Amino acid sequence: YLSNPFALIAYGGGFAAGTMIGIWLERVLALGLQAVRVINTNPDVSLAERLHEAGYPVTEVEGRGLKGDVEFCYIVVPRDQVKPLSEFIFDIEPKAFLSVEDVRETLGGVIRQSRSSMPAWMRLIKFK
Repeated sequence: YLSNPFALIAYGGGFAAGTMIGIWLERVLALGLQAVRVINTNPDVSLAERLHEAGYPVTEVEGRGLKGDVEFCYIVVPRDQVKPLSEFIFDIEPKAFLSVEDVRETLGGVIRQSRSSMPAWMRLIKFK
């Protein structure tokens, strides 16, 4: 069907639609874990202490940045908690630097459980 332009357009459209639906499903289900790294350059604010008080399991490391000492916090949370966590961090320190990445596997340690009591498959019918 390479000589039929309608077949080529339909193939491209179907491929694009499938990709978009897959991305949407991944966001709605929010399965898996993500690692959030926070760099705080404000010496007057202890992000790790505030995160511990809020119930987040945090690993804190002291470091040195371009302009001096920094606080480095490492947190692993379920994907559906990344947005509330980042909002909480920016409420405490608006100039914090965050990076987020997917976590493939974890062994040991402490991970905060998802707050959602709804199973992931049921979140499909809840539109965000």
